[in-house]
Amino acid sequence: MATSANSSQLGVQGITELFALWKTSGVTQKLPTPQNVAFIDVDGSDVRIVTNSGLETILSMNADMELDFLNHRINLLSVVNLDRDVPANLNDVLVHDGTGFAPVPQSELTTEGEGGYEFTGGFTDRTTGSAGANDTGSNVQYTAAQAASNTWVRFGFDRTRQTANDNQYWGETNPDFDQSKGLFGGLHMPPGVTELIDFDFDDSGTSGGFSDALATGSNPYTAATGSYDLSQCDVGDLVKVRFSFNAVPQVANSTLEVGLIFATRDANDNITFTFPLTTQPVYYGTGTQGQGFLNRVEMSAYIASNEDVNARLLPAIRCNNEILIQPLSTLISIIR
Repeated sequence: MATSANSSQLGVQGITELFALWKTSGVTQKLPTPQNVAFIDVDGSDVRIVTNSGLETILSMNADMELDFLNHRINLLSVVNLDRDVPANLNDVLVHDGTGFAPVPQSELTTEGEGGYEFTGGFTDRTTGSAGANDTGSNVQYTAAQAASNTWVRFGFDRTRQTANDNQYWGETNPDFDQSKGLFGGLHMPPGVTELIDFDFDDSGTSGGFSDALATGSNPYTAATGSYDLSQCDVGDLVKVRFSFNAVPQVANSTLEVGLIFATRDANDNITFTFPLTTQPVYYGTGTQGQGFLNRVEMSAYIASNEDVNARLLPAIRCNNEILIQPLSTLISIIR
């Protein structure tokens, strides 16, 4: 099925750009002046140009031009002339929606569908090893008292451990690489996002601070600094967090829960709701006590409002028995 666009959709400059492209592709036929073109049809490698007087010029290209026509040249035109019923700004680009062309701001094109990620081993409780290695980590004791009170133990971040544990090992030469952002130095984050982990966040001592411990309610949790950072994400983004850790059960038949302690915040940074986003529990049965198990647990959250964009969140565990946890690394991915 041919794809077509008329002169008001393409504009004189757009038609001029297309003619220049086709000439560089080997077209030697005489083409009409862009001002006299009524519309252009492209069907695979066949191009049909019709003038205002009804004259036709048929081009048979050596390659399929339709994809180029739709997704390459048209989307690069920064100045377009459209019908008055379809307003466009100077830096809009034309995108075909299956029925015709419509102007879309370049800012939307640069972020739509482009996600990204960052990775770190900068846990406060990880005092040994590097982010790229699944070693023994550092033990954090989940106590019998915490099990009895159903308390979540949170695993925070801090700058000292991030500096010690995030060290690229592949000889990165990109000048935009910034190790302070995580193992990958911010190179793989979504467009428009410069931070996905806040290693310096600490609001302890403030009224209702996220960094302080919470001892009341149905989901108490321990104190911890740092946070994943969603502040440059967009409503509609999907967040996936992978938390990698070693677990050493101290008692057989233990059930381990893993989750994100997620606190939404209003425009004044006041926490509005706090809740755990959990995944499938991990069960350690008979004969597992004293044995180490590597876990790579993935959790997810959707960003539905500005309170989610401004949220604070950290990975956490709780168990029905004593257990040792050795935090290793985390990967946060934004999917659009």
